[in-house]
Amino acid sequence: MKNFLFKLPYLTVLCFGFFSCDTELEKANPLENLNISTGLVTEVESFSATIKGVISTNEFNGVENYGHCWSISENPTIEDNCTFLGKIQASNYEFLSFLENLDIEENYFVRAFAIANGVPIYGNEITLQTVWGGDIPLIETIGANYITSNSAIGSAEIIDFGESNIIRFGHCWSESPVPTLDDFKTEITEYSTGFFTSNFNNLNSSSTYYYRAYAENSQGISFGSILSFSTTNGSPSVITTNISNINSNSAIVEGEITGIGDSEIIKYGHCWSISSNPTVSNSFKTEYENGSPETVFQSNIENLNPATDYFVRAYATNSYGTSYGETISFTTPCNITGVTNSPSYPDMVLLSPDEGSFSPFDSYEITLFNSSPSPTTGQITSIDLYLNEEKVETIASYSVWFAFDWVEDENNGGYIGTRTYSLPNVDVSSNCYTIRMSFWDNYLVSPPFTINK
Repeated sequence: MKNFLFKLPYLTVLCFGFFSCDTELEKANPLENLNISTGLVTEVESFSATIKGVISTNEFNGVENYGHCWSISENPTIEDNCTFLGKIQASNYEFLSFLENLDIEENYFVRAFAIANGVPIYGNEITLQTVWGGDIPLIETIGANYITSNSAIGSAEIIDFGESNIIRFGHCWSESPVPTLDDFKTEITEYSTGFFTSNFNNLNSSSTYYYRAYAENSQGISFGSILSFSTTNGSPSVITTNISNINSNSAIVEGEITGIGDSEIIKYGHCWSISSNPTVSNSFKTEYENGSPETVFQSNIENLNPATDYFVRAYATNSYGTSYGETISFTTPCNITGVTNSPSYPDMVLLSPDEGSFSPFDSYEITLFNSSPSPTTGQITSIDLYLNEEKVETIASYSVWFAFDWVEDENNGGYIGTRTYSLPNVDVSSNCYTIRMSFWDNYLVSPPFTINK
């Protein structure tokens, strides 16, 4: 985010191609007549925008997710910022995406998408631009906390008041996706800048609410991003925030309690599993006691297996029940610590295989590169297959250096040596296999490759 120490923005929107040439998904999934249109920009505020897209189909089973994605680069994908709205709920309907945390005076590219059979398909691209004129207030909506079955507290920050003093400010909220000042609102008339909060009261239990901050001066009114929260049935509210320090057998995951619910929190922490949607009853977990609103916590997840997909989420429990945050998935890397060149022969390298995946008994061509003018330096005493740091089997256990076929590498000024061996049978499918070549007191390790049992 840029540093905004000057006046407040006018927001100008440049949108190209409001309506798409529909993109058919027939090649990506078995559905017929499924079309997605990115649509048009319906609203832009200081840090956000609202996009209305359209999906039409006569059969909506099979689409796993849809929404909009955006980036400052052309042709944004689901690897960029996106809204994920879940499975298609109807055969022909409009849908809204709220683009958050935008920068002022920045161009953005936006595309609708749908994922079918694991394949993302994109609609046409539109462009929007946020521009700051400096006259109306600049305000940012911040997250809600202290969430119960019938109340919550929302936060916001007035960053700049614009060209005149602020007349009023606060939050508005609704169960409709775009809250306005005609809905429920707080109204503060004392002049102020900086952080403030609003109490959202008399809410319905187990309901989703949309809210945003607003501020008004003599030049006009501005709104912050539209955010949402869900009231509970009395159980706590918790979010899974981040995962870091992922290695072959451990990771660190963070969470935050955003509301204790209608009774005190008894336990909270994280639970994880190799299955999606882990729970405290069927997964590994960490456990802490006596949580309070705005408690930020982290868990050290240990004793993981290398090269394995895991799912983790935060949880919190009170007398009304257990609530979970969003599930985050991650993959542990291989446990390969011996990847190195020979200390005595730093110019000799064991290259990657031509293929990335093999089966037992497949032929495996070992390729060496040596930048020395003579490739006859040293003597290989063994060639072994490893899984992570565990030896699986010896492929060759005799002096094999001169058995390699060496040819001059004219492009790189060295020599390439090759020799083909048969891979042994293995008990485990993994992408953490390596070939290791021992000679004298040194060894070379190949890049990891896959053997599927």
